[in-house]
Amino acid sequence: MARVTVDFSDVQEFEAVDKGEYDAIVEKVEMRPAEDTGKEFDYLNWEFTCTEGGDLKNRKFWLVTSFSPKALFRMKEVFENLGLPSDEVEIDYDEDTMQVLDPELAGLPCRVVISQETYEGRVQNRVDAVLSADTPAQGAKKTGTTKRTTTKRAATKRTPAKRAASGRKFK
Repeated sequence: MARVTVDFSDVQEFEAVDKGEYDAIVEKVEMRPAEDTGKEFDYLNWEFTCTEGGDLKNRKFWLVTSFSPKALFRMKEVFENLGLPSDEVEIDYDEDTMQVLDPELAGLPCRVVISQETYEGRVQNRVDAVLSADTPAQGAKKTGTTKRTTTKRAATKRTPAKRAASGRKFK
């Protein structure tokens, strides 16, 4: 029999960060197939790492972007703000790790807009938006305007047959 001893005496309670914008990088993006998650549509699970100094350095934030036709505007917005093509994107991922390989997202700098929400009585952080890394910080004068648009292509429910026929690339 194997045994592991875990000492919790110095563990600090988790505290959500304040609402605001934080410099970050895309740590990883994973494909989550609908049939594996019980959801109706596949989705991308994004993990960001805060690059700000002090206590915030290396804090993690997460975002889910769905392939649901009603939610594609959010995925498109993230791709646009990361400087990637947004008319049509082919997404290749490793079938074993489910990590997105192409387009190469890991390591891309960005700014994440964080809010707070209460879930099961605990205050948690939520990523409301992913902005370009060169977006002015809150309170700074911004130039230009932001335009939200929806995608021209609608997503469909991805069955194993459709996924195989597509060569495991999403458009």
